[in-house]
Amino acid sequence: MVVVVSMRVLFSSTRGAGHLQPLLPFARALVARRHVVAVAAPEEVSKTVRDAGLPHLPFDHPGDDSLAPIWARLRGASEAEMMTIAASEIFAGVSAKTALPKLQATIREWRPDLVVRDSVEYGALVAAEVAGVRYARVAVHSMSFEEVFPPLVGAPLDVLRTAAGLPPDDGASLRAEAVFSSFPASLDRVPDESRMQRPLRVRAVEAATSSAPAAWAPAEDPRPLVYITFGTGP
Repeated sequence: MVVVVSMRVLFSSTRGAGHLQPLLPFARALVARRHVVAVAAPEEVSKTVRDAGLPHLPFDHPGDDSLAPIWARLRGASEAEMMTIAASEIFAGVSAKTALPKLQATIREWRPDLVVRDSVEYGALVAAEVAGVRYARVAVHSMSFEEVFPPLVGAPLDVLRTAAGLPPDDGASLRAEAVFSSFPASLDRVPDESRMQRPLRVRAVEAATSSAPAAWAPAEDPRPLVYITFGTGP
């Protein structure tokens, strides 16, 4: 006899579609296996979460007016400067600080066995560690891209950790965190010297594939199709 042990899994995401959507196949797969799942995210994505058939547990977001002065500084900045500002001041800074109180309350009240966050929803990482709950992340970027995050967000996360009663760790929790990635390894080389966990590569297939050509595809073009898209803001 096979005994299925049901877990309570809390997913946590920023409000960007490109951050939330990669989490949903994992959430639905767990529901299909009879686990209990909920999604913590800002109020703006409530409809998306409900349409996915999942409970939504909102947390606070600083709002566009508060973020506007920070975003304004990105104009004319170099690529490295833009990455630093967005990662350290927005995602690991004001957004995580604003989200943390309700995330802590949600974890206390909902009592998950596991917290799974999107790559830049850092409030959940701190809230889970405070509560002694296991946590992991779904990589919403390529793993090679995510290598840049620990040095950029270590200091603001240490500020958040200290305020929450945790000791500073200079990004150690990020480097030790388990990670799931849907990016194929052939397109996403992890540097040999990487100090982060190697990803568990998965491919979430939620619908049967079709051999029929897309109506918009060039006729009789033998070349492989490459899909390229822009990301979204927080």
